[in-house]
Amino acid sequence: MTTQPYPRRPMLAPLQHALGWLKAPARYWLTRALAAFLVTRLVVFAAAYLGEIALPSITGEGFYQADQVDTNIWLDMWARWDSGWYIGIVEGGYFFQPGLQSSVAFFPLYPLLTSLLEPIAGSPLAAGVLLSNLCLLGALIFLYLLTDLEFKDSATATRTVFYIAAFPTAFFFSAVYTESVFLLFAVGTLYFAR
Repeated sequence: MTTQPYPRRPMLAPLQHALGWLKAPARYWLTRALAAFLVTRLVVFAAAYLGEIALPSITGEGFYQADQVDTNIWLDMWARWDSGWYIGIVEGGYFFQPGLQSSVAFFPLYPLLTSLLEPIAGSPLAAGVLLSNLCLLGALIFLYLLTDLEFKDSATATRTVFYIAAFPTAFFFSAVYTESVFLLFAVGTLYFAR
């Protein structure tokens, strides 16, 4: 009695299959946007961290700083200026005091989405950073799709996505600000309108 050996698949076959799936031109909308997001966020996070170490933030009266400053520099460097208002709305809701600065000037979508992510992220600050970065990734995907739809050229769409993610003020897209949420909804609206 002879036995036939089972055909052997290489151990890397599932990985090669997944990479082949991702390399397909039909999935450039995902891979190119994800690559631009990962590369630029790595640079932005590294630069912000080194900047915070080399030139510590000014603290004191009138300067917002997260409560976790001593324990988490990675999150604190993304929460400045108006971030305090958004985090305050998530933690305590809106308030109005005549004659004083109040939180009613800030639209509710960003704090609402942040509060939905807070149980996952663990704190309003971490939820805000997570929300901003997820919305940036979604905006890059829609921007790639919109540019590819308009120009029918994946190279142009790739450059467009990379340029907006690498623009000097694009660090605001990772901070606890509404810019990335606005970009996601604006580009998504334009894409679906087209």
